[in-house]
Amino acid sequence: IIVLHGISMRGAEYVDGKLGAWREGGREVEQYNCKGFLEMAGVKGCRVILPSANLTSYAPLLKVLQETMKVGDGVQPQPSWFDQEKDMQDPSFSFNWSAPDSIACVAYVHSLVRNEITRGIAPNRIFILGHSQGGCAASRAALTFPDAPLGGLLMLSAWFASPDIAKVVAPAQQTLKVLAACSPDDKIMPFKPLCESLEALKGAVGPHNFNGGEQVILEPDNAPMLGEHAPFPPSIAAPVAA
Repeated sequence: IIVLHGISMRGAEYVDGKLGAWREGGREVEQYNCKGFLEMAGVKGCRVILPSANLTSYAPLLKVLQETMKVGDGVQPQPSWFDQEKDMQDPSFSFNWSAPDSIACVAYVHSLVRNEITRGIAPNRIFILGHSQGGCAASRAALTFPDAPLGGLLMLSAWFASPDIAKVVAPAQQTLKVLAACSPDDKIMPFKPLCESLEALKGAVGPHNFNGGEQVILEPDNAPMLGEHAPFPPSIAAPVAA
């Protein structure tokens, strides 16, 4: 499982939920504990890869982080998969996927997948999981991976910014299994625009491959203190296991 973190986060923070000292007082937060979550889901003998994005100095994005998420001072560089900001209210919003940062991000995730295949892992046993901004990277990278069908894509409290995905999906991924879950009360990512944006993802893989033919899975237990935007609420363990 390749886990792509949210903006301003780092991969290491997701290992056991021990967030950086400036975040939640530096304490351990259960709903960021990837190891504990996978154990809860009964996932055993699985290699988990938690890369970290490069730091961005893109001023408009840093300003958005400061003003809307209370992250940083608007100047200090932050980890981000992209040097672009997203309009959360517009379900048709798209990143510029031909921009250098987008190309580099997708290529990097593809390289992580290919590294695992080189290690001897069957492609259909490789899953890409995206949380928050990491969902934009995960969905684009998974659906455009050309080499062989992957095991699946997990979008957990994740953004989506590829309304054109049905036009660029690789033939190998046209039946990719997708699981998407979030809280209707998410304070970071408006629920209705998110669900509308995910219709494009559903169209790329077919309705029956999107949450088994169901709608976005709701998270009634996402942590209020985290803006109901955490990646691993316990209620999602069973759907992930399935």
